[in-house]
Amino acid sequence: MKRYSFNKFLIILGALFICSFSGYSQTTLTLNPSADAWIRICEKPGYEYITTTNYQTIIRNHASEWTLSGYRLGDRAIMNFDLSSIPAGAVITSARLSLYSQTPQPSDDYKHRSSAMGGYKSNACYLERVTESWSESTVTWANQPPTTTDNRITLPASTAPDQDYLNLDVTAMVQDMIDNPSLGHGFMMRLVNEQYYTRMAFCSREHTDPTRHPKLEITYSIVEPTIDDPIGHWLFNGDISDETGNYSGVSISGNVSPTTDRNDKPNSAYEFDGSYDYITMPDLNIYAGNPFTISSWIKPASGQPTGYGTIMGADYNQRLLLHNNNFLLTQQNGNFFSNYHEVNFDEWNHIMYWFNGTEERWYINGVLHGSRAISNARWDKTFYIGVFQSSNRYYHFKGSIDDIRIYDRALSSAEITLLYNTESKVTTKIPYSEAIGLNPIHYISGSADKTFVQSISPREPLDSLIPVSNFQASESIQYFDGLG
Repeated sequence: MKRYSFNKFLIILGALFICSFSGYSQTTLTLNPSADAWIRICEKPGYEYITTTNYQTIIRNHASEWTLSGYRLGDRAIMNFDLSSIPAGAVITSARLSLYSQTPQPSDDYKHRSSAMGGYKSNACYLERVTESWSESTVTWANQPPTTTDNRITLPASTAPDQDYLNLDVTAMVQDMIDNPSLGHGFMMRLVNEQYYTRMAFCSREHTDPTRHPKLEITYSIVEPTIDDPIGHWLFNGDISDETGNYSGVSISGNVSPTTDRNDKPNSAYEFDGSYDYITMPDLNIYAGNPFTISSWIKPASGQPTGYGTIMGADYNQRLLLHNNNFLLTQQNGNFFSNYHEVNFDEWNHIMYWFNGTEERWYINGVLHGSRAISNARWDKTFYIGVFQSSNRYYHFKGSIDDIRIYDRALSSAEITLLYNTESKVTTKIPYSEAIGLNPIHYISGSADKTFVQSISPREPLDSLIPVSNFQASESIQYFDGLG
């Protein structure tokens, strides 16, 4: 069986060495906005149309609070950058945004106005990540997309009416956009306190001087993804040992029984009958706020006995549940659900719970199916497979569970894809004559007429492999090493 011989320190050290001395070079690109707009609200009777008017061609990006005849006149700015050239899984080492004040400034409307200039309120602004798509030609105050406070930054109040804001550190937000493109659609700038009178005014991409357009400079690196450093890995290939060798003390209670896995290999997963049966697992000591990832394959039976089935858990907070309506639930800090109707009953599903210190996510079959801001997730107690407390007779899981991996870090998007693809059943047909020399990790079935074999990869090889010269084509599944 596979053993994990490299600890996390050596993996990180090796990655750094490679980045420094081989082809893992850094790339820097400079971007101007692919879209930006000024959005406005006016509460003066007869001027409500301003709230639904699109201002994409304005040369200014403002965040301000003013009045029109004593009624509110408020502004925000939104901008987006095309990040499609950055590969998935890239590590953003630096992202710096520069915003330039209006030059020239023909009137007061083009100037920063803040408390430092007397008679005004603070014009400190938030820069937040936009989480839904929007169109430069149609966005208005009334239909503006939502934002998230995760990793937002604050632009301090201006000290001069023509102050430029250079090299704003937006690294964390850009990393979020790369890790989860569906929730990354640029930045919105708005005042910290939207109360008049105050203004922060910058040039938009429509300004006549292109050197004063917003500028985003990004440096990123590509490091080969790795999934070979879990702190615990239970293959359930006929036993309950931890493949990493880090943990012991695992035990079975009740009617847990060996069954076939997702590749039809016998005695390579465990089946739970939905009554009082479970597997006791060790305390992994992942304390509150520390990133971690939990990965497992499940084949739930249709209809969990009490509405919910516990995949694994330690108490009412630290548990991963499956509902009869085909969604996942955890309760680290209140209910966090995956998207509904995404888990298939009576079929194998790959499920993953992911936490990076500020956000938790559900992945199903390698695809994101829910995210939420949270900072106190943990996995720091003895836990159980098939139930969330050994003394609790509710929420027992009915079905099969296999191949549990736990990492003491948040896997990257590339690693999530790699893990799912690596553990998935991938079937290809190859001519029988080409079977000689096949890598020993292939798991194959042959046709009765010896014209082809089906290769299901990757799989762990058996201790004793069958040379291809001795392979008898049949409908049964065999292992061979291609030595004949």
